[in-house]
Amino acid sequence: MRNFACPHCHKQTISFWARQIISPIAPTECSNCTALIGMTWMGYLWPIVPFVIIWAIAEFYVEHKGFYWGLMVVGMVFWLWLSNQFVPLIVKEPPLPAKPAA
Repeated sequence: MRNFACPHCHKQTISFWARQIISPIAPTECSNCTALIGMTWMGYLWPIVPFVIIWAIAEFYVEHKGFYWGLMVVGMVFWLWLSNQFVPLIVKEPPLPAKPAA
């Protein structure tokens, strides 16, 4: 799977699975520069809107369980795709500068 670039050092150090759990309250640390990488609340929330719309349609208008769960899976995959493609990662906390040797 492809890695994502750290917005601080621009190296491909953020793994696909780490990218899936990054949120405004759950940042991850870059393995290269040790910066804390996260996203904004707006960036975190807007990809959920299509999923909520699909859920509402399925919840109130779909009778068949298989079609309902199929729509849920499609909605989740679409949500993750939007999040991975269009939500930028940000540096929440830059790494501390190295201390000079005494």
